[in-house]
Amino acid sequence: MIKVLVIDDEEKTRGLIKLLINKELGINMICEATNGEEGIAVIKQKYPDIVITDIKMPIVDGLELTQKALAYNPDLIIIMISAYEEFEYAQRAIKLGVSDYLLKPIRKNELNEALKKAIMRVKERRLKYGISEKESASRPVIQQVLEYVREHLSDQDLSLSTVAAHFFLNSSYLSRLFKREVGEPFIEYLTKARIERAIWYLENTDKKAYEIAELVGVVDATYFSKCFKKNRGMSIHDYKKVIKNYKDNLQ
Repeated sequence: MIKVLVIDDEEKTRGLIKLLINKELGINMICEATNGEEGIAVIKQKYPDIVITDIKMPIVDGLELTQKALAYNPDLIIIMISAYEEFEYAQRAIKLGVSDYLLKPIRKNELNEALKKAIMRVKERRLKYGISEKESASRPVIQQVLEYVREHLSDQDLSLSTVAAHFFLNSSYLSRLFKREVGEPFIEYLTKARIERAIWYLENTDKKAYEIAELVGVVDATYFSKCFKKNRGMSIHDYKKVIKNYKDNLQ
């Protein structure tokens, strides 16, 4: 599935761009935004593959949009459209990482040629990283990964490689994507998620430490106790005491 985002403050221009796009290119979704600020929000929500944007817009212009968008998703392909022929604008856009720079009035053949090249890059990248077409297009893959991890915390074999295999992703690609989007390595997130789940069991059940370790997918209770202490600053035994004292004071 190929998703394209069209950003321009003029509704007529957005409509024209959509009309000029060749249906045979296989673009499945075309989103719209009226300025760069709104465009950034749509990028984070819809995760487009390609962005077609005007360079001159209110609030956030095309150059600033490019900088912010590529900082969020370096794999994003951006096609810049401008009424300016000045070399300076094109030079700045290319330096920021814009893939193509098209001048107004927009010509159908030029737009579709730029899109064709962009789509080829998207497909080449997917092939390189092992991204399958089975991947759901309704939500960013990282959101699906986080939900999957939460739902399978009790699985002892839950790991980066098993999650990557489930989503038809290359492990190295998922590792980079996860750290970029979540802000920490997969293993750190998994450990924290398991400890949070363990805390729920400690606060709401009378289960022993080794039983809780098994419930959150860890076979080695001693190892899990060490992870818990490192993360929470106290042992599981001490944490139980804190909970007991708190409950006693409430009575």
